[in-house]
Amino acid sequence: MRAFAYARPTSLEEALDVLKRPGALPLAGGTDLTTLLKDEVIEPEMLVSLADVADLRGVEHRGSVVHIGAMTPLAELIESADELGLDAVTQAAREIRAPQMLSVGTVGGELCQRPRCWYFRSGFGLLAMQGGRSMVPEGDNRYHAILGSGPAYFVNPSSLAPALSALGARVVVASTQGERRVLIEDLYQVPLREDQSEFSLADGELVVAVEVPTPDGPSGAVSSSYEVRPRTTLDWPLATASVAVTTDSANVVTRAKVVLGHVAPRPWVDLGAGEALVGRELDASAAAGAGAAAASGAKPLSKNAYKVRLAQVATKRAVLKLAAREETA
Repeated sequence: MRAFAYARPTSLEEALDVLKRPGALPLAGGTDLTTLLKDEVIEPEMLVSLADVADLRGVEHRGSVVHIGAMTPLAELIESADELGLDAVTQAAREIRAPQMLSVGTVGGELCQRPRCWYFRSGFGLLAMQGGRSMVPEGDNRYHAILGSGPAYFVNPSSLAPALSALGARVVVASTQGERRVLIEDLYQVPLREDQSEFSLADGELVVAVEVPTPDGPSGAVSSSYEVRPRTTLDWPLATASVAVTTDSANVVTRAKVVLGHVAPRPWVDLGAGEALVGRELDASAAAGAGAAAASGAKPLSKNAYKVRLAQVATKRAVLKLAAREETA
């Protein structure tokens, strides 16, 4: 591990000022960053710990949104999201499973973790290039993307991003120049060159919070998440689906958003699956229709065609969870 400087600011203003320095990276819970350092995937000049920045922690109502500080531990998020009715977020966070990850990991860190792609983690970069071409299409691509047009084939690793995206959440991004808000799915981008990042953040910008429209606000959405993983213990999902819908008094869906995870380099807003739900009663038939429509246009690689079916099953079962909720309401 190469030597680096270390800073521990006590205010957001101080942290943003330090992060302007070339080679400075924010340190949240460190559950991913320390691994990247040990494996020499990244070599920062400075780490800026956010542990003492109190303004970055906590969950509270602020007008028409639920404000979630980026340094809020995942365990605290679960408790708060349960009380606030953010079901998809609670369900997604609970699937992380490991007590250590829940107590140390943070909301911002979870959203900004780097891809688990073994080519990237072995030092071949986000595009996994060798000799001017990607190693992924003809290599071991069991866990890579089935949606998107390349040249990146890694999958977005966040469990929270699809759930937050389904609920229309935005991230608050800050720098010394001020704040801006972007939809969760737009926090991510597909790199086209080896020197590009998978995040749409400029140098010196920091994710400081997430804002989720309140369930009892204008959208009135109910939500759920479902994921498929190899084992129920600590493991990475193979495919996830998060669904948020609004219904009328007859239980007919008036608006729906379906977001798939772990199948593309960014959270995948599945327009076809969402459209398949609108105008239908929220029941098993609608769930089957949404599942069948999910992941249309997928382009599996040589070893991951199975993920198409998993994405469809995850979508169907996420909708079934909502249907069951409506039946018992």
